[in-house]
Amino acid sequence: MWNKSSVRVDQSLYKALMTDIANNLAQIQQRIALAAENTQRNPSAIALLAVSKTKPIEMIEAAYAAGQSSFGENYLQDALPKIEALAGLDIEWHYIGRIQSNKTRPIAENFSYREIDVEVARWGNASDPTNAQFVVQPWHHYGNLHRYTIPSGSTPTTYGFDWEADQIAFVSHDGAFLPPPESVPVISQWTYTGPDIPVPGDEQVRMNLWLVNGNPPTDGQEVEVVISRHLGLHFLQLPLH
Repeated sequence: MWNKSSVRVDQSLYKALMTDIANNLAQIQQRIALAAENTQRNPSAIALLAVSKTKPIEMIEAAYAAGQSSFGENYLQDALPKIEALAGLDIEWHYIGRIQSNKTRPIAENFSYREIDVEVARWGNASDPTNAQFVVQPWHHYGNLHRYTIPSGSTPTTYGFDWEADQIAFVSHDGAFLPPPESVPVISQWTYTGPDIPVPGDEQVRMNLWLVNGNPPTDGQEVEVVISRHLGLHFLQLPLH
């Protein structure tokens, strides 16, 4: 376990460490910019995650000083002291790897996460004219959430998204059709191209029914949710020669 008091670093070594890390980060950013140019992608939409597991706090500080703000950890017992010690820095912590059920709460409380959501809710605000949203987590990042309204009487409805390396295209439409015919009205559609697009791997599909703050529906009526079908399609893009 690393903490500020357990590691003593000579000042000259610390300066050399900062220089090495800054140079390495600059080289990586140059490679990202070149790769983005070659693939006609926006480099600002590519997020760099520095894996800091087993690394001391001084190295994280040096990387942060060089402009790196996202770090990945997968040993909870080592990560929590680091998060506490560096609480004054605007660091986004990510938990990488599988999550054990007995660690879900501290992970949810201390780490950011990547998730693609379709949510139907007013979140306890009965006067909100919108009642649904498309979300790329973390939801509080600017531009990661799109609210819209499902018209009264629109049942059944279908929701989907097309997840690609540089964008996520969401859509909701009337009727239970997959794929929908062109004549089916679209309720809402939104394309996300920001930096929080999840990297493929170890995907999990979850369907959650929530009571906001544990409160029942404000109209006192029971709510029935019927999920008639879920379909996930995986496409592999092969280079053309």
